[in-house]
Amino acid sequence: MQIEIYSCKQGKDGFLITVRENPFYIDGKGGQLGDRGCVGTAKVLAVNAEGILITEALAPGFYDFEIDEARRVDIAENHTAQHLFSGLAWKNFGLETVGFRMGENFTTVDFSTRDIPEETVRTLEWQTNDAIRAAIPVTTRILPHEEALAAEGLRRAIKDKVTGDVRFVAIGDIDLSACAGFHTENTKDIRLLKVLQRENIHGETSRFYLLAGKRAISDYFEKHEILRDICHQFSCREKEAQTFIEKALTEKKNNESELRLLADRYAELLAAKLKKDAHEDGAPALLFYKEIPTAAFYLGKYVDLANTVLVTGVGDSYTIQSTCRDCKDMVRRLCQADSRIKGGGNAVRGNFKAPVGEKELLDLLKSVLK
Repeated sequence: MQIEIYSCKQGKDGFLITVRENPFYIDGKGGQLGDRGCVGTAKVLAVNAEGILITEALAPGFYDFEIDEARRVDIAENHTAQHLFSGLAWKNFGLETVGFRMGENFTTVDFSTRDIPEETVRTLEWQTNDAIRAAIPVTTRILPHEEALAAEGLRRAIKDKVTGDVRFVAIGDIDLSACAGFHTENTKDIRLLKVLQRENIHGETSRFYLLAGKRAISDYFEKHEILRDICHQFSCREKEAQTFIEKALTEKKNNESELRLLADRYAELLAAKLKKDAHEDGAPALLFYKEIPTAAFYLGKYVDLANTVLVTGVGDSYTIQSTCRDCKDMVRRLCQADSRIKGGGNAVRGNFKAPVGEKELLDLLKSVLK
């Protein structure tokens, strides 16, 4: 198959071509993802009302093109699943769909009701999967605009901006909607639907995150592997994993609390030792420490900052503290002395990055103090 290019203009993210009778589905139309594929040797990056965004410049003329059919199947699975999910939500629970968006990783459906009970969500998910297994034909028909406006049984009224003939998609007696997007021929082609999560958003609206078809099956495989690895790490069964994780997190929290207490006490002893080893070429004394980050965090509590400049570091990142010298000014002068040093701060505390050796940094600090 070939496509005729009229023009090609370079844009910010690629080259926009205009074509005769664009065969690529537009991104975001009806909340659905758009087509991808290639035109000539160029890959399709996006499709909008203005044209097709591609990866390289193409001169006007005729080119072979290819549409990613696997992507269309993925879109059809997830779009049809949304119709089914929304249709059952309205039919069985009176939940009105007020928004729908299909993304590259998941689909969202917005209902005009918040705080939907967990039992309702679970039942709706089961009912949707039951309808998938029931192998219900998905049918389409096109009606003239006037006839379409008079159609009965629609889940949502036809929008005023719709003109011309209207395409209807029906799933048995579950759902009837005006839609121009891709759909499977039968609900069994969806294979599976999974509700990932839900949340209350603005006003009275709740948002559901869904996966269907290959996306849902791939998600199951990935999460199963994660769970298997967790069980291997803890030497537990799948149903015990949550208990073991909660126990590990509690132990971690307790260990961190004990570590902070020990670090605080160690910092008190360390401050006295550092005072003895301080660089005191002049007033004030310079204390430099770069070993245990947790101890460094508490060290300022036990140092006489009124007569001392304390510098602690982790990797190339350093903190400088003092009440007898302006820390902001010291950092500024360090930056001036070596262009590799970057940082800032206030009068009593500064932070800087210094990708230099410790001896070199100490010499710089001593010169700044002088």
